[in-house]
Amino acid sequence: METDYYFRMGATHSVCQDYAAAGHTEERAYAVLSDGCSGEAKSDPGSPHTDFGARFLVRSTLYHLPDLFDGDFPLQKVAVEADGMIRQTRLSRLAMDATLLAAVKSGRYTRTFQIGDGVIAGRTRSGGIRYFTLKFGGNMPYYLGYTLDERREDDFLAKAKTVTRTTNLYTPGEGWGQATEITEDIIDFKICQQHLFNHEEYDVVLLMSDGVESFMRKGTTTSIPLETVLEQVCAIKNTQGEFITRRCNAFLQRFCAENGWIHNDDFSCAGIYSGPLVP
Repeated sequence: METDYYFRMGATHSVCQDYAAAGHTEERAYAVLSDGCSGEAKSDPGSPHTDFGARFLVRSTLYHLPDLFDGDFPLQKVAVEADGMIRQTRLSRLAMDATLLAAVKSGRYTRTFQIGDGVIAGRTRSGGIRYFTLKFGGNMPYYLGYTLDERREDDFLAKAKTVTRTTNLYTPGEGWGQATEITEDIIDFKICQQHLFNHEEYDVVLLMSDGVESFMRKGTTTSIPLETVLEQVCAIKNTQGEFITRRCNAFLQRFCAENGWIHNDDFSCAGIYSGPLVP
């Protein structure tokens, strides 16, 4: 079993607003990732200081890993503790405008949690890829900080209106299937979405910020399909040690450079390799 993480600044950013962490013991593993929004620029680095907020949300989540291992994400506890860190640094609560994704491995499953947008992908032991995304109306993802501010939450609900879940499966020899999209009213939406990946079927589970959907060909406005990017990110050969760092460096520094790809948004990835199947 291995864990790793990676984050890099996007071409259109002046500061990286993504942050991630990962770790493991002999029996359990975790990965956590947060993507700060690109809001109105302030006088100090950060827009508006969501690079700080992303870090605080990840650190707050790490305090509550036992809850995550039990299958529960303590929304209010994590929000309140991150808010306390923000107040200690005398920043605005707007710094908490950041999405949050987490994965934990315990027993036969890796369980993921998602608050806001981003991409979750599982690599099958046969070389396939299953991914899940969330898209909110008006490109307005839900932020955990809304649980502390009823006015902002009501404003979000009024403007976002809908949320769309998308999933697709890549099968070796057959390629990608037809993506399945389900759109529902935002009022019926559950804040924290969960997925379970059985280790008998999946060996790697990855969390990615929506920066993975910002790749395009340099000098053009031609976007690279998410599925095409995922084929590269999930092409992990050596699962030991810093397996995500190696893969992402090779992808960005060699493949993207050779093919003229850039990512405008910050790109981050964190994940868990569950290890070989044990009879």
